[in-house]
Amino acid sequence: MCNIELHKVLDRVLNKIKIFYSLNDAQEFYVGVLLAENFSIVEQNFGDLMSNVLDRVVSDAFQIYNKDPYFLEKISYNSYVFTLINKNHKFIAGLIENIVNYINLRKHFSETQNIYFLLRVGLAGHTNNDDIKRTFNKAQVSLFECSSGKKIHSFYKESLDTIQKHVNNSDLLANYLEALEKNKVTFDFQPIVDSKTRQNVFYECLLRLVDKKGHRLSGYSHIQAAEEYGVIGRIDQFTLATAVKNLENNDKLKLHINISGMTITDPEWIKLAQQLFYKKDLHHRLTVEITETAVITNLKAANFFIKLLRELGCKISIDDFGSGYSSFSQLKNIRVDSIKIGGDYIKDIPDKKDNILILRTLIEFAKSLNLEIIAEHVEKESTAKFLADEGVNYLQGYLFS
Repeated sequence: MCNIELHKVLDRVLNKIKIFYSLNDAQEFYVGVLLAENFSIVEQNFGDLMSNVLDRVVSDAFQIYNKDPYFLEKISYNSYVFTLINKNHKFIAGLIENIVNYINLRKHFSETQNIYFLLRVGLAGHTNNDDIKRTFNKAQVSLFECSSGKKIHSFYKESLDTIQKHVNNSDLLANYLEALEKNKVTFDFQPIVDSKTRQNVFYECLLRLVDKKGHRLSGYSHIQAAEEYGVIGRIDQFTLATAVKNLENNDKLKLHINISGMTITDPEWIKLAQQLFYKKDLHHRLTVEITETAVITNLKAANFFIKLLRELGCKISIDDFGSGYSSFSQLKNIRVDSIKIGGDYIKDIPDKKDNILILRTLIEFAKSLNLEIIAEHVEKESTAKFLADEGVNYLQGYLFS
């Protein structure tokens, strides 16, 4: 649904809410937004009928658990706006947990297939003196807070920190979108070298925004803001398309690109990859990096995403390996080509003795699965020599670029 259509639907729904509560003579109520994250990939794999199933299950959940008058309506393929009349904050929190738990029941969708999505709920209090659209926007802010904090639900809190945070993120996103439209977004290419020969083997694509003075600025903060506001897909699609263009222009080039954990549930990214690689001998020169945290947090979706990429011929690397130190057993079930050990374990090697034992454990684990090993944040020659002696295949960091 495009933005114009969404705004029309939203305006109509918010007007219906005002009429509903004027008829019920309610002076105060909660406005909420319920979002089924990852649902696009469910529809892609199991068909449009799944959306109808979700509609029915969401409706049933509200009817079963909420005995007071309420309003519920769909506003996009995977999101709903609703209202709850009870004023008790604790009661509302418990009610939302019951509704979410009911929707998540596997029997509603399929007991034999892997149907996986995440539910998030943002809520904001409303009185009849408030602007209903403003209250809805507060509920949206709560939803973003909820997603970034990995909580099931979140209530809007009027704080300077929250307001400033979202003002800053809005500015970052506006800057990024403007830069994208004016072709002011580009890459720096950081080499990944062979640990023995020190020859460049791969290059990692690092997103940069070019400012008015021509300075190349890190896109890290913009990426964080885009993830929080759910628009990271546009950045990751740009990254993929630009990487492929560079591969086309240089048949010797081998690239690594990073994608967000949110993109592993984005069918549009996979569709773009299929289009870009169709009848082109490029895929084997591209490695897609996914953080270990994203894989462990969303294991089933990550496994499916990785399978699709491998079928295209791309290579897969687990970035920031070691951040989920207790999750090795889960990673054994995922087919990847390499792991990249996080900088926290690398930058003080070999001086920091505590890290050496952890590092050797990570290396031993990777070797047991026949995975290539990349170490990043290599800044000193003593670190590079130690890692090469320990069997690390590739090195990356300021020592080389």
